[in-house]
Amino acid sequence: MTLTRGESLIPHRCTSRRACQLVAALCLLAWQLLAQAAQLPLTLYDQGSGLTSLSVVRIYQDREGFVWVGTEKGLYRFDGMAFSQVGAEQGFQVSEVISFDEDVRGRLWVGSRAGLQLRENGRFGWVRPEGKPLLADRGQTLAADDAGGMWLVSANRLLLLSPDGASHWNVTAPFSDAQRQAFAGLDKVSAVFHANGSTWFGCGDELCSLRGGQLRRYGADAGVPADKWLGFLAARDGSLWVRGIHTVRMLAPGSDQFVARDMPGNSADVAASSIDIAQDHEGRVLTRSSTGLARW
Repeated sequence: MTLTRGESLIPHRCTSRRACQLVAALCLLAWQLLAQAAQLPLTLYDQGSGLTSLSVVRIYQDREGFVWVGTEKGLYRFDGMAFSQVGAEQGFQVSEVISFDEDVRGRLWVGSRAGLQLRENGRFGWVRPEGKPLLADRGQTLAADDAGGMWLVSANRLLLLSPDGASHWNVTAPFSDAQRQAFAGLDKVSAVFHANGSTWFGCGDELCSLRGGQLRRYGADAGVPADKWLGFLAARDGSLWVRGIHTVRMLAPGSDQFVARDMPGNSADVAASSIDIAQDHEGRVLTRSSTGLARW
């Protein structure tokens, strides 16, 4: 329903006084709902707040409550009042930031175009197994492992970084050459997520999980359509939500079947290298759509 300015919601004729009263009450309620929907408690942050680069790529909130913002020109931290840029004084090599996660020890991992950097005791350092730089792909491409390591998507392949003494890391590939040849999706990993002992990742146009060294693929028989899976969320009720370019799926606790949580029409279609999916304090799940923000 659309209205022009000054047009009334109430019909020019009512069949009875009661009908007119009912219509008037419904119209008043509609206007109140429209007014509430139009009022969003938004706060604008820009250069005046210390965020000198507005080309935001990734956002992450750590366990202490600080918000980290990765932009095309570097890394910023928000303390609740203002943003401060992180640079050489904290050991950070300024570059475009493309991925975040914390490990089980609460250390912040940052994937940037310069390589993988780790924050420990307030300072950043390089993660370079055997002295070689590691580059994360753009998006949800870092996922903390239960044993203290970190899963990484690099050049569309899944890798695991495991600690080997102080500041030393081993990098291993969980799949053999024979496995990758048998299933091309293992060379087309799009995102990674770890929860409750299982590592989930997009593998080609399917969804995969790795648990106890066992690979499992989820396709149409499990309620998962062909898509490029880019976002994962472990909801507070124990369910797993996955976001693709075109679709959204949810796996209930204890179930092997995903169920559709799609948006109306084609509004889910978003052409992007990463699509976040998040949960607010009231338990509602939010993600991007082609027209704005979608909420389940």
